[in-house]
Amino acid sequence: MSLKEFNAKQFLLEKGERVGLGIALTLMVAMLIFSLFMPSKGFFSGSPAANADELKKSTDQLDTALRTKDPAPSDKPDTDKNRLIKLDTAYLQPSNYATVPWFTPGGKENPARRPPTIYNLEEAVARYAAPPIDFYIFDRDFSKIMVLRERDKGGPAGSGSGGGGNPFANMPRGMTPPQGQGGAAYNRAMQQVGSLGSMKSFNGLNTDDSPEYDLVRVPFDKWNPQELTARQLKPLRMAIVAGSFPYRRQLEEHKNQLRLPDLAAVRNEPALDNPNEASFRFLQVLIERVEVDAEDKPIGEWRKLDLTPIYEFYLKNTYFPFQAEDPKYSLVKFDGLVAPLLREFQPGKVDPTMRTPGMFQPGMIPPGGGRPGAQPEAPAEEVKSKYPDVAAELPKLQETLGKLTSARNVSIAAPKSNQKNLAINPFRPYAPPPVDEGATQPALTTSPPSEDMTYPEYCLVRFCDVTIESGKAYRYRVKVEMANPNYQRDDVASPAYKVEAKMASKEWFEIKDVVRTPRETFYYVVDEKRGVKGNKDPRWPAPHSAASPFWTQNPDAEQVVFQFQRWVEQVATGTKESETRPVGDWAIADRVLVGRGEIIGRRVKTDLPLWDHAKNRFDLYAEKAPPRTPKKNITTGLFVDFNPTQNDRDTILIDFDGGKSSLAKVSDSSRIEVLMLDGDGKLLARNSVDDTEDQDRVSRREELMKRVKELREGKSSQ
Repeated sequence: MSLKEFNAKQFLLEKGERVGLGIALTLMVAMLIFSLFMPSKGFFSGSPAANADELKKSTDQLDTALRTKDPAPSDKPDTDKNRLIKLDTAYLQPSNYATVPWFTPGGKENPARRPPTIYNLEEAVARYAAPPIDFYIFDRDFSKIMVLRERDKGGPAGSGSGGGGNPFANMPRGMTPPQGQGGAAYNRAMQQVGSLGSMKSFNGLNTDDSPEYDLVRVPFDKWNPQELTARQLKPLRMAIVAGSFPYRRQLEEHKNQLRLPDLAAVRNEPALDNPNEASFRFLQVLIERVEVDAEDKPIGEWRKLDLTPIYEFYLKNTYFPFQAEDPKYSLVKFDGLVAPLLREFQPGKVDPTMRTPGMFQPGMIPPGGGRPGAQPEAPAEEVKSKYPDVAAELPKLQETLGKLTSARNVSIAAPKSNQKNLAINPFRPYAPPPVDEGATQPALTTSPPSEDMTYPEYCLVRFCDVTIESGKAYRYRVKVEMANPNYQRDDVASPAYKVEAKMASKEWFEIKDVVRTPRETFYYVVDEKRGVKGNKDPRWPAPHSAASPFWTQNPDAEQVVFQFQRWVEQVATGTKESETRPVGDWAIADRVLVGRGEIIGRRVKTDLPLWDHAKNRFDLYAEKAPPRTPKKNITTGLFVDFNPTQNDRDTILIDFDGGKSSLAKVSDSSRIEVLMLDGDGKLLARNSVDDTEDQDRVSRREELMKRVKELREGKSSQ
């Protein structure tokens, strides 16, 4: 059969299965031969040990080559110079390789302004303080001020030429009580100011030759600033919060987001809506407060604390000058961030460095600063302020101050400020006196772009909460509020950036410290008479003082001797509600005898220096004595309530052990241990050894005794 007659299709249909099977068998036989009978394969592959040795030999050779310092000849480059490529050092023209035409040209940087992020505090501390505040005495509507005029001399003291501007003339009249949380504090403040004591002088020792004054209400437009202005002492509990704000970083943020060339441009840029104001300016500190329990756990929710109305009320009563502070803080105190400290009451002392520029002409005397023509007094003993230096506890701020004070000719780049001051603003205390609506305001001054200024890394933030209550504890959190530099501008990246006039920090900064009002009443197991043999001992009170009767009595076997100490806000000097006097200091009662089961806190007669604004000096309250009675025979003292709660929850003496005992004509004195039950059902234990050595107790008593002794001897009239 020829090939032409061969039909492959028919053949595969008939013989295909056999052909496929044959091919498969042939391939299988070939694979078996190549895998089992070829050299080094199958049966001829060698033993496993020989194969392992071969692998180990190859591995060792590679490891030795890696650890060898010199490469093998085969690893070195070819030494045949004819095979090297000659380096071309010809200069290439960059223009021949330009790639700019390959891409679409980019536009200029977008100059549109964006909103800057408002930063927040980076550190803060909070502390408790209870300084006595120096108040002027105004009418309720702030239309008149109280002055002191010497009797039988006629007319205002020091009147005549050399007058000057009246710093109170433009003070806003009247006050609108705040609503909400601040309203209650405002009303309490008004009541306290209204009950600072009778406008008349109380019955005192009159142990010196100080002049007697008449209290006269004078309208502002008739008041002579050279007159002696009446002053009153106002006790006030407060929480002082101080923090460090990243001032320079905020300037940098404004520069970057507003597309300004440098920091000087940030400071000099005026606000678009009012060219008299700077666009970069701080407005105030936003505050929230929460009350906490004994374990520092929150009681209720965070609440907004609007201190502006209540603090404005106190500022109006103290007015200029504010409390003198360390001058170094002036380098980092900027408007809108720092509320002033209310002026602390220090009799006979007004710091001349704190006279506000423009307030008083040279030679003029600030309110309460003394009488014109008076002889200069000897330097008084420096009185330690009861204000704590809270800012000293801020490491970042202190580091900034260290850099500033070590530099020479420091010129601080403070924010520009030229706002109208239509009211006393707690966060703009050093602004000019208030101006009438519509008065001409000078334009905002600018500095040259090349100014050589120092930009502090951090600046001070501070506020005082004067609404805290005794026996409570608080925590605070804050935000910083600034003016929106994009307000009403059209060159912004989005129309939304120019709507709001103010901007604030996004997150709250929570101060970790808890401000807790300290204990204000102590019952010490101390007998000051122990070891005292006669009234020549300096601890023995004067014969006609309030404490002298208690030194003649001795406890029986069922009694123990206590010493009471209590911080007193005000004390009653009569039966009427208006017959009270502010104190703001510690009252102490020695040798109070208490028996088992008796209530410890009670009213005790004691000597307590009181400020008499009608006499312009401190005095001891005295009983009425017949005319011409020698001052040493005038009996002094008034009753002070040493019960802190003034309700049914009194502290009771349960039991005591120790003290003086005698047995078989052998006397012995051991420490006294007492057990008391307070009004909350808690047991309190004290002993005479610890109380006797308590330095706070000793220092408070020594300070009070020194003041009382000086007043009785007429050595101090202030």
